[in-house]
Amino acid sequence: MKLLHCPFCGGKGQLKKYNESGLWMISCSNNCGVLMTSYCKIPTNDLKIIDKEIKNNVITSWNKRYEERREPLDVCVKLEQINQEIIKENKQ
Repeated sequence: MKLLHCPFCGGKGQLKKYNESGLWMISCSNNCGVLMTSYCKIPTNDLKIIDKEIKNNVITSWNKRYEERREPLDVCVKLEQINQEIIKENKQ
């Protein structure tokens, strides 16, 4: 499953296994403060199933949040590009 960009700043998401209990978390490479974790929704004691379920849940949640915010993010990125072009033109 592909990990999408940060839903808040557009930075690269970083998936990390937090500990051996199966806790996975995703944070933003830009250090914008976003952090996401998840939990296992399947009643089981099988650690492999728990690990896989938590990993899939956190990636799905992260990606869903990005998809919901993608359009505003794209607009912000475009506005920043235009702003940089104006600054560059004014310096010439």
